[in-house]
Amino acid sequence: TLFAFSYHVVDLAVLLLHGASSLLGLSKPFPEAATMLMHHVCTAALGYHSLRFRFLQYYTVFYAGLAECSSLPLATMNLLRALGQEPEKPALPRLCNLMRNSFAVMFLMLRVVCWWAVNWCFYGDMMLMMQKSREEVLANRRDVGAAAVYAWLLGNTLFTILQLYWAAKVLSR
Repeated sequence: TLFAFSYHVVDLAVLLLHGASSLLGLSKPFPEAATMLMHHVCTAALGYHSLRFRFLQYYTVFYAGLAECSSLPLATMNLLRALGQEPEKPALPRLCNLMRNSFAVMFLMLRVVCWWAVNWCFYGDMMLMMQKSREEVLANRRDVGAAAVYAWLLGNTLFTILQLYWAAKVLSR
């Protein structure tokens, strides 16, 4: 959880710097900047909450850990595109193509197929927490209340919608 939180904070800072440089005309605008900004702010906020209150760390291993593995080939592909003469002409085109295909397979497996399986358990646990009394479920956890449960439900629902949006983009290419 700490690694994922740190990664998203750093990536958020890079995204903000890139946004500032594009506003100043120093770089091209990033087409998905608003979506990525919301993604990183929400991920960092939920990661902070998970670390601060030791809440749902079992699930953050998947959502902020394993699911992020699909970002490795994506980052490599983006780096090869940045090193190339143009985005359509990346450095090492065969490797870039391999990374694109690896990203697509990993993304669909981790962020669609596995995501739904983990969500099934996550929503079941959240519903159980909402049904039982606070004392039963959160014994000795006075720092985590119903607001946290609802925040995590909202965050997970928004992230699930985002995964489906990105999956549609991956499948369309």
